[in-house]
Amino acid sequence: MANDAPALTRGLRLLETIAAEADASFSDLQRLCPIPKASLARLLAVLRDEGYVIKHGDGYRLGDRTSLFQGGRDADEHLRLVAEPHLRRVAESCGHTTILIRIHSDRFHCLAREIVEDSVVLQGPGTTRDDFGNGPWGSIAMAGLDTDKYEQARGRMRNRDAFETRFPHERCCLAEHGYVRADYNHVCRIAVPIAHAQHAAFAALGIGAPPDAMSEQAAQQTITAMQAAAADIATHCRSLFPHGASA
Repeated sequence: MANDAPALTRGLRLLETIAAEADASFSDLQRLCPIPKASLARLLAVLRDEGYVIKHGDGYRLGDRTSLFQGGRDADEHLRLVAEPHLRRVAESCGHTTILIRIHSDRFHCLAREIVEDSVVLQGPGTTRDDFGNGPWGSIAMAGLDTDKYEQARGRMRNRDAFETRFPHERCCLAEHGYVRADYNHVCRIAVPIAHAQHAAFAALGIGAPPDAMSEQAAQQTITAMQAAAADIATHCRSLFPHGASA
């Protein structure tokens, strides 16, 4: 049978070679893989950008993202690995730091962040907050809670009055347009839910920018890129989060 995807075959053989020959240099890979030099360079660049391969000194090793094909990961780690290339692309396209927020019914947790130099930094990976009044990702979380959990979350807010003033508009924008935008404290924040149809969001993508750097045209381009990324992430994590946010 003819090979209808030679580039894919070359990429797979290259990954197999790097797995078997850790820290093989470019010249080693040229010798071990029957791939033209220019094609080898392009394949390595793509695999590095996507997190499947890392450069270690003069050699190459398998990257963290290859663990997607192995057992032993928890759901959040899988989500992070799937999302990180999307975070990079969104950050590069909009020029602003992008974060991945994991949403639970009583808190949200930052799993990953792609920093753009001289942009608004936002919270870092590993930070957990229980105040859903802090940021548009909190509004996405609140929109998915039942009455009892909503009231519990509302009771934890440190600036409840400000949240209750904003939330009706933000919930409406989320329902109609699939994002939340919040401009306050001299920062424009945009969040897009990562969710399956008919379920509460289990995560969100977020960015922050100075308001004067986020024109309506720039905002719409950023939202479009974030929504495309969120949809792809949700598709690849469907089996891990079948019911949306968890306790």
